[in-house]
Amino acid sequence: MSAFHSNIVKQKSVINTYVVPQQCMLLEGSYYIRNTDLSGCLLSDANTQPVWVYNTINLQIEAVNAAALEIYKYSRQEFLTKNVKDLGLPEDRSLIENRISIIASDQIVTRQVKNQDSQGSIFWVQIISYPINFNGSSCRMTLVQNLQEILDFKSEVQKTTTLLQTIFDNSLDVICTLDVSGKFLQCSKASINVFGYEASYLIGKHFSQFIEPDDLEKAMDICTQIQSGALVTNFQNYYLRPDGSRVPIMWSARWNSHEQAMYCTAKDASGKLLADQKDQQYTRRITTILESITEGFFTVDKDWNITYWNKEAEKLTQLKRDLALGQNLWDLFRDARVSKFFTESHLALSENVSVHFEEYFQPLEVWLEVSAYPSDEGLSVYFKDISERKNNQALLEESNERFEIVSKATNDILWDWDLTTGKVIWSNAVKTALGYENNLECQHDNWWFNKLHPDDRERVNSEISTAIEKGGASCASNYRFLCADGSFKNIFDRGYIMKGKCGKAVRMIGSMQDITVLKQNEAKLIEKNNKISEIAFINSHEVRKHLANILGLVDLLPMADKNDMSELLGLLKSSSEELDQIVRNIADKANG
Repeated sequence: MSAFHSNIVKQKSVINTYVVPQQCMLLEGSYYIRNTDLSGCLLSDANTQPVWVYNTINLQIEAVNAAALEIYKYSRQEFLTKNVKDLGLPEDRSLIENRISIIASDQIVTRQVKNQDSQGSIFWVQIISYPINFNGSSCRMTLVQNLQEILDFKSEVQKTTTLLQTIFDNSLDVICTLDVSGKFLQCSKASINVFGYEASYLIGKHFSQFIEPDDLEKAMDICTQIQSGALVTNFQNYYLRPDGSRVPIMWSARWNSHEQAMYCTAKDASGKLLADQKDQQYTRRITTILESITEGFFTVDKDWNITYWNKEAEKLTQLKRDLALGQNLWDLFRDARVSKFFTESHLALSENVSVHFEEYFQPLEVWLEVSAYPSDEGLSVYFKDISERKNNQALLEESNERFEIVSKATNDILWDWDLTTGKVIWSNAVKTALGYENNLECQHDNWWFNKLHPDDRERVNSEISTAIEKGGASCASNYRFLCADGSFKNIFDRGYIMKGKCGKAVRMIGSMQDITVLKQNEAKLIEKNNKISEIAFINSHEVRKHLANILGLVDLLPMADKNDMSELLGLLKSSSEELDQIVRNIADKANG
């Protein structure tokens, strides 16, 4: 993948086993390829990274490079007749189509899937696809990594673990333990072929009974070193078989202080060459894996001298392998002596514990995530650049800080709603205004919806859905909301709708304003207006009626004789009293 890495590194940021293209632009958490030169670069036959492009409408393969043709075993002409489903297994084709149909146009997708080549061979791959405009069409560029070798290796390791007991019983090499005095405690069945003695015969006997006399002093010295804690491998001596023949034995041994026993393996040294070849093959295989991973990896011995330095370590530290191997780690990186790199690494080695930490490395101006694992030989260290993740985390913390500051400056209940996940972040006013604890329970939109008054839920939900579906910029609603004490408050809620790159609503930010007092005052005003209207009606009918009576009687007074005068005055008094009662009733209503 070196050609791929050299062309599309973006701030050393790694997505799974791939790096983000430098020609990709970040927009609200999504990437899209903006430089058409990049597609030509990646699709070049000189690029060793398998790459192909497919049309998102009909899933047809539009372009492919030579590296992809090699792993799928098609000619270019054959490959360009295929679509994405043809590369998967027949039983997975409907699943592939469903997965592709739900991928957003601006989404980067990374997935491990089974593919098959032209000959029907099935193999696991990891793919990552980016949105791209290719030849005027909406397409996705797909980068492929063949995982089959790694998976095969894991399978072999699992089989090896399962067969450990069988290996002990059937190993061609002798596996045995000796006590502190040098007597055999356990021995595998291979002893009959290697030593010439049955395992049962050896138990309880001292190894010196079978060793050639000339080798005895050296063997005793080796045993002393082993019991002192030294790990001794591949030391050789000669054993005497029952028939008097001599056999060269290659030993490796380790002392177990807890059991006070020496664990040993012994094999016929005549097969050493074959064993060495196998060991070299295994070492090359491990090295291949370590050189292909996208994390920096190195090992040091117990004196902190570097014993391994992979390609990614070269890239992240800008230090070539030949300049690193054999050097003391802390001499090369003196600035790290006053950081977690130094203290955590020493903790791992001295306490024999794994450590995981993050630290800013000033000389390279990057944040690194580090995992270190101790062993008998020293320390194995994995590290990767997490600067982009740290920067995003800092921006999020800054945004949350602003949110908290604004929430303290207002009595309104501020909220931030992620429409893609349903998660809602509330200001602390949710406690002071509504009485609810600001905890995980209230951080889902279902919690808010269930607190709406039953008579308001359908209307409010319809108002929000309509605003989002019509592409509105905001939405406002009035509703009643259930408080923690069981009462309802009148709320005026206004939210602003934020859209993603594809124009789809992805987030809403807004506030809930308590308008309960305002609603109560409004009700009182309506009631007062109703009273005024009633008073006006009385004035326009009842008062005018009695006033007209009084005025008519007054007009008759000048023309009345003494007999009529008394009757008129009586009527006038009666009308006046009725008018007075009406005025009193009006006063009572006004003051009621």
